[in-house]
Amino acid sequence: MHVRTLSMHAWWSMGFGLGLSACAPGTMGTFMGVVLAAILSLFPHWISLVVLIGLTLYSVWAAKAFSAQLQLKDPSCIVSDEVVGFMWSVICMPCNGVVYACAFILFRFFDITKIGPISWLDRQNWPGWSIVLDDCCAGLFTWFFLWQLLHLRLIVV
Repeated sequence: MHVRTLSMHAWWSMGFGLGLSACAPGTMGTFMGVVLAAILSLFPHWISLVVLIGLTLYSVWAAKAFSAQLQLKDPSCIVSDEVVGFMWSVICMPCNGVVYACAFILFRFFDITKIGPISWLDRQNWPGWSIVLDDCCAGLFTWFFLWQLLHLRLIVV
């Protein structure tokens, strides 16, 4: 496959090339999620939520198309799932360095360990959906833990 012939869904799926990183492509995709989440935090919560739902649905479609093109179930070069997964972890949260650093660590922990329903979603054979939904679930686990840390004032913003 020649780079010049890649479609938009392939570029988005690969995090505009971050998924081609030889070292920790998922972490590179998460960094992209940090940047996009920070930008999204500038908008009212309802707009952020609508945009994130749209990006998540587009990521499912793009991952399905690109993984089929590559003839692989869940290729490591697809990192748009980490992008939107991280964005779910901080949706409607304060855009703050401490919050985002905690979210980054928690999200990577849940994404890598795949505990509970995250693992179940990852094992499913739902083209596109199983690639993205496990990371969204990791993001929601992260969101819940962050909310608890903020509520208990263990993180101060």
